[in-house]
Amino acid sequence: AYLFLQHHLGRITSNQWPYFRPELSLLHHMGIGSLKNSAAHLAIDFKTMDRTYVESGLLLTNILRVNYLNLFYYGLGGGVFYRYGPYALPTVSQNLAWKLVVTIGL
Repeated sequence: AYLFLQHHLGRITSNQWPYFRPELSLLHHMGIGSLKNSAAHLAIDFKTMDRTYVESGLLLTNILRVNYLNLFYYGLGGGVFYRYGPYALPTVSQNLAWKLVVTIGL
């Protein structure tokens, strides 16, 4: 089972610049799961989430926003997530995950 929560805080600048319209979002992800009959899955090496996997993060989208043929917009941004809880690793840097975000909007 997974739970994905996202709160979009909206644009953080004015309408001055057509190619720079950053938008901030807060995210929280959780997951838990198990596999009762792992012997039925041959030649597949995977791990289950028997304990709760938890991460939270920030996304900054549309740092660069480009109009494509007046049909839609491409947006480029980034974000960072932090893993905590039972699956947290020993150091802070090991728990950080940096993401590249590409969006397409009307």
